[in-house]
Amino acid sequence: MAIVFDEMMVQYPMPAWCVPHATKFLTDLCRSRSEPLLDEGAATIEPAPTLSAWTIEDLRRLKPLIRHNKVAMAMLDLASENPGQYVTFPDACEKAGLETSQGRSGIGALTKVCNKIGKKNMWPVKYEWAGNGEQVACYVMTDDVAKIWRQVSAE
Repeated sequence: MAIVFDEMMVQYPMPAWCVPHATKFLTDLCRSRSEPLLDEGAATIEPAPTLSAWTIEDLRRLKPLIRHNKVAMAMLDLASENPGQYVTFPDACEKAGLETSQGRSGIGALTKVCNKIGKKNMWPVKYEWAGNGEQVACYVMTDDVAKIWRQVSAE
């Protein structure tokens, strides 16, 4: 049965943290049925850089550059312990023993370090805003990258 999209708008109440998962589910559903998610001529969505582009060598270069960055290390560790599940910025700050105001600069520094090792504007995690009105950042790591990060962290 084809999914028909028309001009009618619907709302479905759900916790904000579910929105990225629901969006991914619906996108995957449409793709699996070979149906376009967007109408022809509508704006296209550029795919995000793939997280699998992170190799063990990349993560080995990253680790020493962020080893003193408590919040970045905590975020990557939490995400690798729970691959495929979202970890929030406040969770990472709590694990790092920092207030969220203290953790912001650490997360900002992660972008600079990733750029420095040749991963321009790409982290080992995908991040999204929770969309709950509070602008809480959420991070998720793929299983492949999580395995590599755990290995590198143990070295």
